Amino acid sequence: MAGYRGIATKYMNRYMSLFVFVRRFQEMDDNEKLPIILRRLKDLKFTITRKSLKTYNLLYI
Repeated sequence: MAGYRGIATKYMNRYMSLFVFVRRFQEMDDNEKLPIILRRLKDLKFTITRKSLKTYNLLYI
């Protein structure tokens, strides 16, 4: 992680959780992974509203 100096902690935490998620399924067969990942994605409830776009500057270029 030393190579990621200067990156905001907010983003580092997101990437770390992604790396941990991927690592859990690294040794599994594809037929084992798919139902687990689909089940987890189905439980995910996230909506993007105009207010959140403005608040977090998600469309700021």
